[in-house]
Amino acid sequence: KRFFKFLYDIGAEGKVDCAFDPRQNRAVFFIKRGLHRVDAIGRSLNRTLPKWFRYGKSGQSFMINDGDTCVIVEDIPSAIVASAAGYASMALLGTHLTTLDIQDLMGYNNIIVALDPDAHSKGIAMASRLSAYSNARAVLIPDDLKYSKPEDIKEILNG
Repeated sequence: KRFFKFLYDIGAEGKVDCAFDPRQNRAVFFIKRGLHRVDAIGRSLNRTLPKWFRYGKSGQSFMINDGDTCVIVEDIPSAIVASAAGYASMALLGTHLTTLDIQDLMGYNNIIVALDPDAHSKGIAMASRLSAYSNARAVLIPDDLKYSKPEDIKEILNG
């Protein structure tokens, strides 16, 4: 319930394709490319491990294609908040950028890498790698974006 309330509270309920898995008690976020579901990621709603569970083997990251600048973050809630602020977003589900991720990012002229503060050096290396394909930069954020309000995201990413 908390995740679905989170989507509603930030105004992102129409941007994310999600469901509930009662068998594993998980909020399930579908990974889509175009109109097609290619995979899904489930977040445990209690203390069951693993915290995040990938249902398929696509290897693709969670994306919301709703803007001309893409913000790369570590987790799905942060991607949702970035999207609610008017950006396209990619949740790496960690800190590793794959070849599939780079292919998905090729359509963006501007990319902002906003990994959690403890992974900022990885974000700098990632932005450097992406700068061959687009205008990419890494930003040092004060805290994980999922803890920010959508109206504060632009200031955080440009400040």
